[in-house]
Amino acid sequence: MSPRLRSMLLPLILATASIVNVQATPVPLIPQKRGDTLTSACREFVLLEQSFLEAVCLPAPGESEIQSVVNLDFCVSEQNGDLVAGGGGFLGPGTCDPTSVSLDLVTVVLSAKCTSISGFTIGSELPLAMYIPSSSWSLAQGSSIISLDQAVVSVNGVLQCA
Repeated sequence: MSPRLRSMLLPLILATASIVNVQATPVPLIPQKRGDTLTSACREFVLLEQSFLEAVCLPAPGESEIQSVVNLDFCVSEQNGDLVAGGGGFLGPGTCDPTSVSLDLVTVVLSAKCTSISGFTIGSELPLAMYIPSSSWSLAQGSSIISLDQAVVSVNGVLQCA
């Protein structure tokens, strides 16, 4: 091999070797803190304009509380008339009636009247506090019950979708 060809190929060979080495080297996974649960880090929940959740949250122990807002339409979706955790939206035509959305400040439950695939209006609930097992009342109302702690977290005091 000529010195000129060698000088041209050497950087390419070294670059390829380093890429192969990097790909072959296992990189340890560093768990990232996804955030505190909504109810463990926040209080004073308020529903604004049917889809914005406002709360006072503690970024970290010993720090001052901050006020934070998250758009629940990015954290909650409607599936066949039920409110479920996960983005996709729950307000609008063919989903939940924006005028029916409410937040129970005592039980921290998000409620709405939603339309099922078959066109029936269903009263649906999404507890914002903790997982609450289905009760005969909720089943009789055609309600789905799921923890909004699965849909919203507090990251350094800032509300975000989980």
